[in-house]
Amino acid sequence: MNNFQAYIRVIKDRIAGLFCKHKYVEMVEIGTRFQCINGERVFIICEKCGKVKDSYFREYEGMGYK
Repeated sequence: MNNFQAYIRVIKDRIAGLFCKHKYVEMVEIGTRFQCINGERVFIICEKCGKVKDSYFREYEGMGYK
């Protein structure tokens, strides 16, 4: 894939994101080299286009979450 095709793909993804009827789901960040031991970062992301709506930090408290 050359640079022009990659540029066209980016434009198509942005246009698709504008007209997307978002369906948001919660996803947990995984696969980082250094992980926090007192919680996890949760992202609210659209399933269809990948738009990140929000994120928050969910803290552990003993045997569960706060």
